[in-house]
Amino acid sequence: MKTRVPPSMVLALLFLAAAIGCVYKAPLAEKQNLPIDPAVLGAWEESSVSNTVSAGSVPEQMLILKFTDTEYLIHYPTGSKGLYYRGYPIKVGGISCVQLQVVGSAQEPTQEAERLFTVVAYSVATNGELEVRTLNTKILDEKRLETTEELKKAFLAHEKDPDLFANPGVFKKVAVSEKKP
Repeated sequence: MKTRVPPSMVLALLFLAAAIGCVYKAPLAEKQNLPIDPAVLGAWEESSVSNTVSAGSVPEQMLILKFTDTEYLIHYPTGSKGLYYRGYPIKVGGISCVQLQVVGSAQEPTQEAERLFTVVAYSVATNGELEVRTLNTKILDEKRLETTEELKKAFLAHEKDPDLFANPGVFKKVAVSEKKP
């Protein structure tokens, strides 16, 4: 039986594709029980050096929380239009990255059959900025790669390509302020 994707989820998934990068029907790798990186936990805001922030726009915010010792809970962008992701570190070939799975929005959870995946690589600079890059759709076309096996094979074939991850977003850590009643 095929489930119908609600219109609000279609819009959210289109937003995900535009904001985060390639979206896949299957994961690149299953959970490998690798430990999360505590350096990325917290509230983040797009930096003015990020190529996604235009003059006069409000920077997007992201919240990365520890869900378990091996999983993150990520809300991006924060606010009512954001999506929630389950994230877990993976290593494929010689590359460490994070597998993200859409779990829902503030309006509704995502059905298991509708959960989509994306993969990001990140680095934390000495100045504390977080750079997040997504799999490059020009190298790994999400429309052609529908299974974990196909995606992994294509990923490993381009493992040494410096452009495997693209579209960097740069974030700076921000303090979370408490709202007074």
